[in-house]
Amino acid sequence: EMYLYIWVINQNKGTMNYTKTQERMVKQIARAKKDGVSMYKLPMAVQKFWCYHKKDIEATLSTINK
Repeated sequence: EMYLYIWVINQNKGTMNYTKTQERMVKQIARAKKDGVSMYKLPMAVQKFWCYHKKDIEATLSTINK
């Protein structure tokens, strides 16, 4: 499943423009959502990134889960 996530990130590279650090944060968010962990348990930087980019991340994750 993580390989599929990386493929989606690479396909959307032109529109999302995530840095390596941001890609790691999205992976943490995806893992937390998969495991049912609250976003508040993630590091503060990841929480802030989630707040600012929630729509893009949700779109990416929904593409993966289809």
